Amino acid sequence: MPAYQASDSSFVSISDADRSPDLDYAVTVHHGVDADGLPFNPRRGEILGGAAARLHPIDFDEPFGLSIVESLICGTPVIAYPRGALPDIVDEGITGRLVRDIGQAVAAVHSIHTVDRAGCRSQARERFGADRMVAGYPAVYERLIGDSRR
Repeated sequence: MPAYQASDSSFVSISDADRSPDLDYAVTVHHGVDADGLPFNPRRGEILGGAAARLHPIDFDEPFGLSIVESLICGTPVIAYPRGALPDIVDEGITGRLVRDIGQAVAAVHSIHTVDRAGCRSQARERFGADRMVAGYPAVYERLIGDSRR
């Protein structure tokens, strides 16, 4: 961390959840995935796409949830604890439910059918596709260059 702090740089984060309070971040550019390459194999896609939801009750701060994005690309809503990057990935009521305990998770399972599966798919492609990430970096560089000229 001291080397980063001494660099007098602005940093780009892939998740708002994994930022250090000791660094200056210019922006978040979410990690990009090859949406057409997901799921990683056809059988996995059948399983994920056929599930009512993906239950993801992790108890650690996950820096990026590739398996969650994969589920969303398959059109499967996610039920997860709001830990780590999951609030950056799961939009409450739109792509799934963020719950705080098992009781809320059970209730979410019963109401998950109200989440639009096509909406999960399109939201994941729009927010986490490689094209968006690739376009995001030049925009950051242009902004930083413009700021340094002032």
